Amino acid sequence: GVPLVLHMHNTLPPRFSASIAALVGCSRYVADWYRESGVPSPIIDVLPNGVDTQGLLPSSVSSRNVLRAKHAVPGNKFVIMYVGRIAEEKGPDRLVAAFSRLDPGRFHLVFLGEWRANIKGSGDKRAAFAESLSRQVAKLPSGSVTVLGVFPPAVAQQLYGLGDLLVIPSRFEEPFSMVAIEAMASGLPVLAVRRGGMPEYMDHGVNALLMDGDSSPEAIAKAIEGAASDRDRLSRIALEARQMVEKRFSWDEVARQTQDFYEGIVDCSGMARGEEGG
Repeated sequence: GVPLVLHMHNTLPPRFSASIAALVGCSRYVADWYRESGVPSPIIDVLPNGVDTQGLLPSSVSSRNVLRAKHAVPGNKFVIMYVGRIAEEKGPDRLVAAFSRLDPGRFHLVFLGEWRANIKGSGDKRAAFAESLSRQVAKLPSGSVTVLGVFPPAVAQQLYGLGDLLVIPSRFEEPFSMVAIEAMASGLPVLAVRRGGMPEYMDHGVNALLMDGDSSPEAIAKAIEGAASDRDRLSRIALEARQMVEKRFSWDEVARQTQDFYEGIVDCSGMARGEEGG
């Protein structure tokens, strides 16, 4: 008698036999994917992810300088950030290829995330991809790239303050992209491809910069150069992005939406409030 709700953050076919009362996706893209897949659910809706907008705050110039000095990131260059796991579907190699077309005297690249390496002979595709990407990075001009690896979430979130621009070059349809809204909350402008759920909250030229999903390295490099050439525009985009995240993706707002949704499910199921399982 307890209603079963699936809250999906990806587009993998669910394997279950029980009937469900509702399915929600972290984005409209995910919800529509399940609807079009014919998942037998009377309700298919959206409940977004959220971020701690009080913990993620834009960095001051002085704190950014301190952070860059701590992690040996040049203070006088335009810093491009990639945040996330090093995997082919995330497209970090596209960004490396784009960066190779930029002037290393003006630009610096920072990787923040998991590199699955040193698993030779295991057949691990991510390890093989990371090894290949490491070779590509080694060919870039000396001192033009900083690889930071993995940090605890509370520390990693503060590291958005290192950058001038976050680039999301994904090959696959991003279900939502947590790093995008974390960066936006942190005052870091975002340049992303039009894939998955990201265009649902990104407005090109207003709160983000968007590229075609199949953009070439040349196109990505051109978009980065265009972003770096207009710092005032980037500042306006960062401000709009922060305000959008506060309005739509703060935990208070997401919690309100979630509570309203589940109360509606309970009411529809006929379960009495306060009963065990209610």
